[in-house]
Amino acid sequence: YLLFFGLIGAVIVWLMKSKKGRRIRNRVALRLPLIKVIVLYSVVERVTRILGAMSRAGVPLPDAMAAAIKGANNSVFEAGLQSAQVRMLEGEGRVKVAR
Repeated sequence: YLLFFGLIGAVIVWLMKSKKGRRIRNRVALRLPLIKVIVLYSVVERVTRILGAMSRAGVPLPDAMAAAIKGANNSVFEAGLQSAQVRMLEGEGRVKVAR
């Protein structure tokens, strides 16, 4: 039993510490029905709060997006926001960026 619990502990530590483990943990959280809603609301709230505060402070949108991406604390959202930021900087319209 000790080996089993040690292995479980090692997997949990790996999920918490490594980038790949973090990405897997975030993907799984976004697939669980009740957890998904909580994660979606918390990440969207955090990102919009950062963008709103930066906008009110007069920070340019690309810089505000970079701060919001870092503040998302979810690798799945970070990847999506980085893609939107790149397309925004390339000049795509709002409708195309949102897709």
